[in-house]
Amino acid sequence: MKRLFIHNGLTGPGLWIATAVLVMSGPAFAAVQLGESMDSGLASAYTTGDQTLTSGVWNTVSVYKEAASASYGGAGAAARLNDDTAGASIRTPALNTAGSITFWYRELNSGGGTFILQKSYDASSWVDVGTQAFSGTTFVQYSNQVNDSASTIYLRVLNDNQAGHLIVDEFEITSYESSSSPPAFGANPGPLGATVGVTRVFTVTATGSPEPDLALDSTTASSGYGFTAGTGELSYTPPPADGGETKTFTFTASNSAGMATQVVSVVVSTAPESAPMFNANPGPVVATAEVAVAFTVSANGHPLPALALDHATAAAGSYLFEPETGDCVYEPPAEDAGEQSFVFTASNTLGTAMQTVTVNVASAPVYIPTVTVTNLDTNSFTIQWTEVTEATTYQVQVATDTNFTAGSAGGGLFISEVAEPGDNANARFVELFNASGAAIDFSAATWYLSRQANGGTWGTVQLTGTLATGATYVVA
Repeated sequence: MKRLFIHNGLTGPGLWIATAVLVMSGPAFAAVQLGESMDSGLASAYTTGDQTLTSGVWNTVSVYKEAASASYGGAGAAARLNDDTAGASIRTPALNTAGSITFWYRELNSGGGTFILQKSYDASSWVDVGTQAFSGTTFVQYSNQVNDSASTIYLRVLNDNQAGHLIVDEFEITSYESSSSPPAFGANPGPLGATVGVTRVFTVTATGSPEPDLALDSTTASSGYGFTAGTGELSYTPPPADGGETKTFTFTASNSAGMATQVVSVVVSTAPESAPMFNANPGPVVATAEVAVAFTVSANGHPLPALALDHATAAAGSYLFEPETGDCVYEPPAEDAGEQSFVFTASNTLGTAMQTVTVNVASAPVYIPTVTVTNLDTNSFTIQWTEVTEATTYQVQVATDTNFTAGSAGGGLFISEVAEPGDNANARFVELFNASGAAIDFSAATWYLSRQANGGTWGTVQLTGTLATGATYVVA
């Protein structure tokens, strides 16, 4: 005996199943093996368990015999699957293969939902075949091509915890007649022509039952290709290594009935030769003396042209050019202030192109010194100053008036000069001047010269000996 189980995945006050037509068809002609009108055998209460209908024993979960007025065609009966009920369903007797299934469905009055058509080979483990949303009280026909060749198979409609009752009626199921055929490729798209560096796209196709799976089995191309199995499309951008050769792409088409092979050939030509041509000029480039700047030149042509720096007006040793990348780095010295030019060449077998890149060099900025005095006390203070452009020696003058009048007796000892050349640490010194009007004996009291570098800790040098009035004392 063959059984059909229909399960409605909807919720609602109840599920209604009206006489439905369940049709299963395969690739070839398929005979109807089960028809069920639902007119006889359903209980007039929500029932769970086996129920014997005209076509055989159906299994139900919370299924009710619907009134004739709510059945398909307004006569007979239908099956109502309950709403808000887990597992509410109706299942066919055992079937011998399943081709197509058709039946009619509607909701009872409100709520709607989605039912699921499922199949099983043991009436225990279920696999979804299709889903269908339902709403409204007008019958709609449902159809699905199951196409399963199993000798024992069950179908069911599941209305699992849906908001509305589902009514189903008039089932018809056909047997599945297998008519598989081996794969066969369509017309070969080759031989094709392609050019190095230019993308070529072609498509392979195949027929068969079941529909065959396409694959790129192998190729003699070195790189630059990609295949999309779902569409049969291959994209190939030949690299220079493939130029002047014929490359092949071998495809397979496979299904349960066999495998077919197709070889597509592509004749790859090298790109036509072309003279060098520079790309966009990166100049004019703006630069500042003693500050490095970089720019890049590039050119096209076939064969790929070689780049070179032919000559430049910039000072020798102030720039560096990398022919492989086209990168040029330039650090203008002070004497390069103004416009400088760099002349590049790009050469291949068809000729040489030239490009001149100008660089406008601004003079280095002039730093104006700033002076700050801190820690001011009766007998001492701290003075700090900023760098001055091109200065190597600094002098600090201290006076008791804004006219910087020459010191007199009691003028004291002060720093008269500081030398700090940036490129020679051994030439740095501090000069002290005795403006007191009398000799200063450094042994009569303790005298120190204190210094601090870059915000670090203070260091001291003790002064020794005697400094005559108007004389200087140098600490190096």
